[in-house]
Amino acid sequence: MCFGTWEKIKELVPGQEYSFTITQQDPGFGETGPPQPHTIRGRVFNSDGATGVENGIPVTINNTVSGDFVLTYTYAPPIPSLKGSYSANVNGSDSDTIIVTAWNSTAYGKNTTILAATTTYANVVLNTTRPSETNVTIITPANDSVKNTSYPFNVTANISIIGDRDGFSCNATISFSDNSVLNISSSESFTHILGDLFV
Repeated sequence: MCFGTWEKIKELVPGQEYSFTITQQDPGFGETGPPQPHTIRGRVFNSDGATGVENGIPVTINNTVSGDFVLTYTYAPPIPSLKGSYSANVNGSDSDTIIVTAWNSTAYGKNTTILAATTTYANVVLNTTRPSETNVTIITPANDSVKNTSYPFNVTANISIIGDRDGFSCNATISFSDNSVLNISSSESFTHILGDLFV
């Protein structure tokens, strides 16, 4: 029993069964250790649910309890029964809820399951069509560029549609975490209308 400190109330014998009554008025207490690495394994299948995907398909594992988030990729030798395999470790506790998500350019799939005390197996089927999505690649300035903010410079981006559907009435908006450090010129607007974009 615990009243701010632990107090021994009974000697317990390992392996012995004990019974006691718990009512709604009884408080509940528990202790758990810190999250530990848990292995997640599975395969990612195409929409037919039978053939594994190619190597290099991204897979994320989200432990919704511990907040641990892992990105891995499918990788397997050229053996049909292993095609689409992935494996990764996520920090968590037994019985945590995890969400495994995988995707390619046209579809995605999810599997929500519980962390097992041993290896957790979670297969994913890419059976949901991705909506129109944009891929934004900033052309200039290059990554890790240093600019003098006293002088104007252009930001050039390539915006294209990925997924399996065209995009309609599209726009692009630029934002800055601190407008007092970097901002757009007075003749510009944060949002540019792009119109319809096609796959």
